Amino acid sequence: MFFGRIPFLALSIFVPKVSGTFEGSLTCHTGEDIPGPTHSGQSGGLLSVKSIEVYIDNNTEPLLENEVNVIDAAVPHTVTVRLPEGENAIGHYLRASSSSGHDASGALRPVPGDADTKGGTSWDSYGRPVNCDEGVSAVTQSFITPLQEVNAQLFMSEEADVNLEINIMIKWPGNPSFYYTNFQINFQAPEIPVASPSSSPTSSQVPSLSPTSDIVTTTTCVSDVDEYEFMYSLSNEVTFYWNSTTADSEYMVGRVHTSKKAYVSWAVAPDRRGRMVGSEAIVGLPELPNTYSNPGKYHMVNYFLDGTYLMDDSQQTLMEGSQISQDDSGTTLSFVKKLVEVGEVPILPVGENTFSWAIGANNDLNWHPDYGVFHLDLSAGCNVAQQGLSDHKANWKLHGLLMVIAWCGAAPLALIAAQMKFWRVSSNLNFLCFLCTTIAIGVAHNTVNEEGMDHFEGTHPISGLVVFVFYMFHLALEIVVARNINKRNLQEYESNEVQKNVDKPVRIETSLWHFFLYISRSTLLIFCAIVMYFGLETYNDHYGENISKELPFFITLAWAFVWVITKIFACYDMYQSTTDEDNILQVTNIYQESLHRSGPGVRKEEKRREMHVEVENMSL
Repeated sequence: MFFGRIPFLALSIFVPKVSGTFEGSLTCHTGEDIPGPTHSGQSGGLLSVKSIEVYIDNNTEPLLENEVNVIDAAVPHTVTVRLPEGENAIGHYLRASSSSGHDASGALRPVPGDADTKGGTSWDSYGRPVNCDEGVSAVTQSFITPLQEVNAQLFMSEEADVNLEINIMIKWPGNPSFYYTNFQINFQAPEIPVASPSSSPTSSQVPSLSPTSDIVTTTTCVSDVDEYEFMYSLSNEVTFYWNSTTADSEYMVGRVHTSKKAYVSWAVAPDRRGRMVGSEAIVGLPELPNTYSNPGKYHMVNYFLDGTYLMDDSQQTLMEGSQISQDDSGTTLSFVKKLVEVGEVPILPVGENTFSWAIGANNDLNWHPDYGVFHLDLSAGCNVAQQGLSDHKANWKLHGLLMVIAWCGAAPLALIAAQMKFWRVSSNLNFLCFLCTTIAIGVAHNTVNEEGMDHFEGTHPISGLVVFVFYMFHLALEIVVARNINKRNLQEYESNEVQKNVDKPVRIETSLWHFFLYISRSTLLIFCAIVMYFGLETYNDHYGENISKELPFFITLAWAFVWVITKIFACYDMYQSTTDEDNILQVTNIYQESLHRSGPGVRKEEKRREMHVEVENMSL
């Protein structure tokens, strides 16, 4: 067995594995054979000759070679070709075509994430482009890799008869080198509970087209399309249609029509703001055929194209009637979707939901110039509120600007001013920091109320509240400590007790308290940088901006560097001057001399006030 694989092992070393372009079938053909320079040979007969079995999904019974195999239409399936123990597929080619005249160009696709298989309607093989005929799809191997089983996606959106041809190569060179079977597949529509209209159309309300959350009354919102109960305009060019639901409904029926010729997207939002990130979208691409994944369900993890991707096959659960179409009147996305699905944002059959929509610039999945958010109770007719994504953007910009002024400007400057003994400047900057922080929190509180959101949803508001409480405690402590130290120092000097304890002046206690306060404020700056990081992350996710989340850390580090420099200069100045004890003794002597030189009255009081100021400055 090993020696028979030596040619394969040698070939797998020297054939380049560059995006799978140097392997696979050279043609999208029907019948036996997998044309290619590294896989010629003769067929050994049917797959069953080599005990090769083909399964659909998790069925325990394989497909039958000589009978019609019935499977559900409009449901994605996985085809698994399983080889017996001791055998491996070193090449494969699967082809789907319809014997009933239906379009099978979307029937076969590689399983997402499976690098060993490529294809669809076209692929490259040995540097040459391969294209399938109209209405045909196929998949083939990407590399020369021994596989115990081969997988592919199989889907038909409607009832149809399909020929599923499978070629499996197990040996090269030598004969026989591959085995082939043409399976007959009959796709039949499953029993599907469709959310049909459950109440008669009524005159109600439709949303305003302006960015507002107010509900605007109009005369009617009865649908102009027979299959739907209600309709309203999302914009001058976009209209949403739907059927009402009840508490027992399991599905919703929707339709988005635009007069533009572009891709269409409709999404269930994770919160009332209608954020794109975290939403689950249904996207229809007009230039691609209708398949189980077009229109398909997409994850949206960021605002860039690579963050919008198809969900796994098991999550492509849109039901029959879901399609994307385009004609002279524009583009229409129709869908039938389950209300509650595992791991996805649920849709309430009764109660307010937040939906979003987007219309592309063209038919390709890319940037969308038109988008919006609306709130809808599917059971309540046209009682709808619509809002724009930018309704509160200015408020959040103001909130962020005030916090930057407070914690990237005023707070670190106050710390540096205190280090340089500019006490009045430090006090004013502390007040500015407090004022900006308080106003910013007020802006955030009012905006959250307008959005109808939870005040403490997410990391940013919770961490912000904790830091603000810590900040209030810090301010109170700083005021109390400063007053007590100043009062105690002055009292000790005026009672002459400091002369009796020159070796242990109260200046030592002052330094310890100042050290504690420096640590407290420095910790606050670090915590605030973390809070601003989460704030920028939330803002970017909400509005699709790309502001650097690390910016607060860079600013804090820059101020820390400035503070260290000022600290070094302060230490150098202290080194050049006398010690604190000498200063205290010197002030004491000055005070005593002033008492001897000055008589009673004004001169004595003036000297006492001068000493008072000098001692207070030393204490700070």
